[in-house]
Amino acid sequence: MTRRYVEAIAGSHADIYDTRKTLTVGLAIMAGLAVEAFPGVFRSMPASIHPVVASSLVFGTVVGFVLNFCFQIGQRKRVTLTVDPIHLDTEALRQFIEERGSQWGARRDVVVRAEFAVRELADTIAHACKSRGPMTFSASFDEFNFDIELRYSGEKFEVTDTRPSLEEIVESDDGARRLSGFLLRRFADRVTTSGREGAWVVRLHFDH
Repeated sequence: MTRRYVEAIAGSHADIYDTRKTLTVGLAIMAGLAVEAFPGVFRSMPASIHPVVASSLVFGTVVGFVLNFCFQIGQRKRVTLTVDPIHLDTEALRQFIEERGSQWGARRDVVVRAEFAVRELADTIAHACKSRGPMTFSASFDEFNFDIELRYSGEKFEVTDTRPSLEEIVESDDGARRLSGFLLRRFADRVTTSGREGAWVVRLHFDH
């Protein structure tokens, strides 16, 4: 399997992201120390905010939370993986999602659902949609969304709300595709397919 990571956004901003984390921790610690170093300044502040500023631990924690929230706003991380469908390795795909989800701090339940969905989708596209040429997976994440996009050439992947019968799965040419489309609707919060003339894009969305 040909495996290539392209750090489209996550890579280009990796150093910035690490700097933000360091800055958040550093300023939170400095804020707490400032309360201990200059107690008179903080005691002179309005009484309504004394519960926050009178304690170095509380003030430092609040500053850390506020900075972390501000630095996360609008920050979206994205990576891309190119896969050869002829030598498909679904375990490598699982590890790809596992590693990125862990690095980005995505919730474990969301990552597990995304792992299953990606493996199921890749296997179906490679074997039931007659994929031609490489398949390209893109994964992106922010504090509210975990999105996966697959671009490929081949037959269209259909999404359905109706589970196909056993006879339809066995006897129909598109039975496997329909079953996969049904399963993915159970695991992803939203599944869409778009494209034309044999070039398709399947998008999986997971609420976070």
